[in-house]
Amino acid sequence: MDMQIIEKLRYFDKSPSFYQHYASLFSNYFPEISKTIIEELDNIGYEYYHSILLLDSIVDESITKNLPQMVSLQEDAIKRLSQIFSYNCVFWKFWERRKYLFFEAISQEKQLNYKNSNWTKYAKIADNKSAFGKIAIDCLFFLSCKKDETLYNALLESHKNFSIGFQLYDDVCDFVHDLQNNQYNWGMQTMYIKDVQTSSDIEKNGKIFYLSGIACRTLEKSIRYLKKAIYILKYFDCESDWIKQF
Repeated sequence: MDMQIIEKLRYFDKSPSFYQHYASLFSNYFPEISKTIIEELDNIGYEYYHSILLLDSIVDESITKNLPQMVSLQEDAIKRLSQIFSYNCVFWKFWERRKYLFFEAISQEKQLNYKNSNWTKYAKIADNKSAFGKIAIDCLFFLSCKKDETLYNALLESHKNFSIGFQLYDDVCDFVHDLQNNQYNWGMQTMYIKDVQTSSDIEKNGKIFYLSGIACRTLEKSIRYLKKAIYILKYFDCESDWIKQF
């Protein structure tokens, strides 16, 4: 795919900027990997990430006009990744596992309601929804010839805690929007668990969310997970963009 197209996508993208250079976030942990390869992984990762955004628009909002671009982005990302990892490379088993966990999480999230959910389900789905983000770590680990498995596992655990913390933060920011679109939100789940008196009026529920203190407690929970994501890596002497983004 023409790099000008990718740069155009980046220019208009309103998502957090770290998604545009995901492999680079972890690159300092793998200094033996060339900058050229890292940049290529950034572009591949961003292509696939943007295709997932388009998939969401198709599934959630039935914007079928996005289907051709989604397919094109995914095909190009796989093609370019295949130039780095051969067809027989064990890496592709990791890829298939991440893909399975992602789509399983998307399916499970659609089935969540405030009577059948709990924290364990929520945290697992939050982690697995970001499964494709872990592929950046998988790529770097394989390209380093699996040199440091302890570091690899620590990065995955850090990523898991970040994903949960970030999802909680997102649930606070998008509380009213999620209710308007009938999307599951941990803030509303907490109100249900705490038996907080809610309203049939979505805007009123937004006010109750904040006035009850649940929004604040949800943010505090988010911060705890983000701090844990940092703490897990404190024994590795490395200044990475992954830590700086917090």
